[in-house]
Amino acid sequence: KETNAHYMFVVNGLTGPIGGAHFHNAAAGANGAVVYDLSPSFGKMGTSDTAFGYWTTGFTSTNEQQFRAGEIYINIHTAANMNGEARGQMSDNGMYVPISTGIYTPVTTKSVNVYPNPATESINISLENTSSEKATVTVMNIQGQTVATFDAGNNANIELPIQNLNRGLYIITVQTTTSTGVARFIKQ
Repeated sequence: KETNAHYMFVVNGLTGPIGGAHFHNAAAGANGAVVYDLSPSFGKMGTSDTAFGYWTTGFTSTNEQQFRAGEIYINIHTAANMNGEARGQMSDNGMYVPISTGIYTPVTTKSVNVYPNPATESINISLENTSSEKATVTVMNIQGQTVATFDAGNNANIELPIQNLNRGLYIITVQTTTSTGVARFIKQ
């Protein structure tokens, strides 16, 4: 039995500071009740924000089962989008599937592998077959700031130099018109 949930989120490009953020209970494409308030974990100071913490108080075996079943999502609210500007469905591997706010648009999750990890000079990004879709790779630091953007075309393997990045944890997002993938790496 799990006794807590560890969370770490990075959001970027919001219309304004976060007004509230919550875990909700519902399957992808459905709306559900708030089960945990994440608002205190965010800085709520700008259009990019991060949260890191543990849900321990009030975490139950029911919540554990909801996470495992993919029935928990995060909803981030701003003044311009009081019902939610960003939503991410939790999955069994801890990643999320972003969907448009207000209108449910299915987005396929793309497998992204990063190696070596940790790395010092460069990383290799291996993507699930991108078919004919062009992919954009975005690298964000843990504060949610974009530090690099790369047009990957429809290449399945990319070498990305990282020697100019500061040491720390980074998040890579690979985006096409119909899919997204997320991976982390550590720059030593």
